[in-house]
Amino acid sequence: MDVIPQSDHLLLLIGSNPLPNALAAILLARKKSTITLVHSDDSFNVGQRLQAWLISKGFQTPRMKRVAESEPSSIFRGITDELKEINSTNIGLHYTGGTKAMSVHAYRAIEDLVCQQEQHGRNINAVFSYLNPRKLEMVFDPHDPSSGQRETVKYVGLSLELTLRDLLQLHGWTLKHEPNVTPILSSVAQVLAGVCADSELFKEWRKWTLDEFLAFLATTERVPMHTLTFTLKQHTPMIHFQDDQDEATLRTGLNCEQHD
Repeated sequence: MDVIPQSDHLLLLIGSNPLPNALAAILLARKKSTITLVHSDDSFNVGQRLQAWLISKGFQTPRMKRVAESEPSSIFRGITDELKEINSTNIGLHYTGGTKAMSVHAYRAIEDLVCQQEQHGRNINAVFSYLNPRKLEMVFDPHDPSSGQRETVKYVGLSLELTLRDLLQLHGWTLKHEPNVTPILSSVAQVLAGVCADSELFKEWRKWTLDEFLAFLATTERVPMHTLTFTLKQHTPMIHFQDDQDEATLRTGLNCEQHD
């Protein structure tokens, strides 16, 4: 797989974080592709925001498909109905979002359809993928894992440029006031931008900042944690990791209001 495959019908499982699916849509779908956002009642608002954002990026209006997030029959039937209605021979499922049940039974529904169509002499190309957040890699499942075929991995950490307004729109946030666009220590910012553009230098920079932060905490044990405030002045990627993962980063806060 030399290039990232794009599907004519891409299904995205919607969870609480819209960013992985935003990246998946940009990479895995064409502007004229049919995109189906498979959501539960709880993730409906996330799906709506992603739908509006994709329209603003020039995609056809994505379809919304509701399923019961923990009911196998609802998920299987909903995906099957959607596949039959679109009737594409080039299908993609990106299952980073949604619940585990949604991932399993959406996967089963597509495989079941592929087998049924093959019995009638109709070949369907189905591509399954997920995003590895630790390594910022898109992982494509092998077509025949029983043969020992391995997954295909593509680094996508630099594949999508998001503005601050993109992030706000996807998360349903608004700024209380316009940000200050006057550069602060512009020469330092240019150096840091150059460091962050190089993956190896960025690893060193992240390790150094983490070491410095931990060293700072070691000297402030007697200070109540609720009195510590950190404000990041530089542009930092809005990608976060769980605190039990290697090289975890800090989540940063914005002066925003939440809207459904």
